Amino acid sequence: MDEAGYKDVDGDGYREDKNGKPLEIKIAAMSGGDIAEPLAQYYIQQWKQIGIKGVLATGRLIEFNSFYDKVEADDPEIDVYFAAWGVGT
Repeated sequence: MDEAGYKDVDGDGYREDKNGKPLEIKIAAMSGGDIAEPLAQYYIQQWKQIGIKGVLATGRLIEFNSFYDKVEADDPEIDVYFAAWGVGT
């Protein structure tokens, strides 16, 4: 990350680019399962350890239909989509 020009220049624990713009990943995570929130928070914490700020794009998990509306529209405000599916037994 340092070699690519992303360094924490302001001491807040998160990296910025050479122009001072924070490196931030906006996440869309689908609600619905017991592990959806903990999993999204896990990724946010892991990115934080390497100086990348991860945030839920809407401030919360997104309901199924709204989530797929964003996927289909290729929402430019979202960098990463988290979703999961399960099958019955």
